[in-house]
Amino acid sequence: MKPETDMFDEWADLQSVWQVQAAVAPDLPGLRREVERRLRRMRVVCALEVLVAFVALGNCTRALLMHDRVPLPVPMIIAFMALILGYTSWALWQRRRQWLAVALAPHALIEFERARTLTSLRIWRVSTWLALGVWIALTVNAIHAMQNGPVRLPAYTWLIVVGLNAWVVLASAALGWWLGRRRRQRLRRLQAMQQELQAN
Repeated sequence: MKPETDMFDEWADLQSVWQVQAAVAPDLPGLRREVERRLRRMRVVCALEVLVAFVALGNCTRALLMHDRVPLPVPMIIAFMALILGYTSWALWQRRRQWLAVALAPHALIEFERARTLTSLRIWRVSTWLALGVWIALTVNAIHAMQNGPVRLPAYTWLIVVGLNAWVVLASAALGWWLGRRRRQRLRRLQAMQQELQAN
């Protein structure tokens, strides 16, 4: 059996090691590099969103110029155009304060990244529900057109349109779920970093 003094020495050593580990500061340089990477990625995503919005608006305008051969009711196309403009403007507005993270203090940097992560979750959630809403509108219109007319597109074309949009909705929901899990893990990590920073 070990002498009592040796046991006290071991406990003292363990306590010293624990205190050193607890006093380790969070990896703020790593967080800054991560913030910069995510900032570059966000700029690419925003550019792609704007590009997709312009392409979609162009397709809607082309459909309106088809006059009698327009595949969808004109009010629906105008509603789609308003939805595209509204969603793109809203997404850019949500990110309006998240383009720069220069020389932020540690607490402010963590809070900045936390706000940006929450914004990303919000945007993906809204985009998934909007994709579902558009798919429902297209499906209802396809069923109505095939049952009551006028049938501007063949039935197989409507099936392709509805089927492709169903895959878009499913892909958007799956991507949103996966990103949501990653973003929530990131929020927990940022909260742990903030707690470590407050403890030091």
